[in-house]
Amino acid sequence: MKTYSITQNKIFDIMKVEDRNPAKLFKRLKETGAAPCCKRCGGSGRYSYNLKDGSICYGCGGAGVIIENEKQLLEVVSSKVIQDKLETYLNELALKKTKKSEPIVETVVKFEEPENPEDYLMKHYNDAIERMDWEFVVRIMTIMKNKGAQSEGKLATEKQISYIKSLVKRKKPNIQSDMDNLQQLITDFEEDRKNITHAEVNYIINWLTEK
Repeated sequence: MKTYSITQNKIFDIMKVEDRNPAKLFKRLKETGAAPCCKRCGGSGRYSYNLKDGSICYGCGGAGVIIENEKQLLEVVSSKVIQDKLETYLNELALKKTKKSEPIVETVVKFEEPENPEDYLMKHYNDAIERMDWEFVVRIMTIMKNKGAQSEGKLATEKQISYIKSLVKRKKPNIQSDMDNLQQLITDFEEDRKNITHAEVNYIINWLTEK
C-alpha cells in the first residue's frame, strides 16, 4: 500500500478523497481549477503510445494536471474559492448518481379493441384502397384473414385496376405468357366478362412489384 506525505494526505482530506485514489484527486483538481491542466495532453493524461509506458503523457505523468509545488497546492485547495467549486462539483456528481439509480418507469399503452373489429378493419381496408396504399391493403387483408373476416369475395375497383395497369408498363416479366395472361384478364374485367376479387388484386400487385 502506497504511503503519502503529510502534505499529500492533507490535500486528499481537503479535496474529500477519503479512499486516497490519485485519479479521483487529479479529476477534482482539474474540475475545480485548483491545478492547471497539462498543455501537452489537454488534461486527459494520455498522449502518443509507446511500448515502454503505453500512452501515459510525459508532461504530467498521467495526472492530467500539473503539480509543481505541493505546499502551494495545499494553500490553493484550502481557499474558499476552490472549496466552493468542489462543493458544486460534488453536488453535481451526487445528482448524476441519483438519476442513474432512479427506477425507470415504463409507460404502458393499453390498446382497446373496437366493439366491431370487422367493421373497423373493413373501414381502414376501404380507406387504403381509396388512397391506393396497396402495402397497407395487404397488411389489413392479413389481419382480416387471421380474424376470419376474409375479403376474398369483394370485387376489385377501377382504381385498383388502373394501378395494376400502371405497374404492367414497368414490369419486365421472366415469362412473357404470364404478362399476356394478365393483360387478357384486365381486358376481360374492363369489358365486364370477368370479375376480379380483392384477393386476386393483391396477389397481382405483389407479383408486379416484387424484384
